[in-house]
Amino acid sequence: MTFSCTLRGACFLGLLFVWVWNSGCYESPTPSEGYGLIDLPDTPPGYDAVLDAAASVIQERYPSSSLSRRSGLVLANTPVVMDGGSKTRKMISVRVLRMFTGAYEPEVRVRKEVEVGFPETNANPETANAALAKPVASNMWQTLDYLPYEEQELYDAIQAKVNAAGKPADEKGDEVPGAGGA
Repeated sequence: MTFSCTLRGACFLGLLFVWVWNSGCYESPTPSEGYGLIDLPDTPPGYDAVLDAAASVIQERYPSSSLSRRSGLVLANTPVVMDGGSKTRKMISVRVLRMFTGAYEPEVRVRKEVEVGFPETNANPETANAALAKPVASNMWQTLDYLPYEEQELYDAIQAKVNAAGKPADEKGDEVPGAGGA
């Protein structure tokens, strides 16, 4: 008896919710409305400028890198080296995020990773595909440390490249009046 009553109550609340939703009392905001927030202005630097600067800085320093324009992400990793008795590498990621001012800014993370445990072998001997039948070792990596000094160095290089690209050609070499010298 209580189950039937509870079920009827839940159905009633569900129908009430659907009725309120469809009646227009609650309207879902569209992304162009900003979900109740003020639309952010398009202030420089733009998304493409920051992403291109981040990609060029990362590709200059780390040849093993990739860029995803849609997600605003640049990834890179260094070759594996023996550090003491462990295999280590650095994993570099740069995300382009929109700040509260409307401008875009890079978020840089540099992690030092260490190989842990033994590589797992993934094999499927029953497959018709010969490549899948062989056991392939897949390494497991664990974050050992974050490298904030290298993060700051990359951030500064990206910002310098963005600022240099944003200046007109006649301003790039000019000194600021009254900023130095006798």
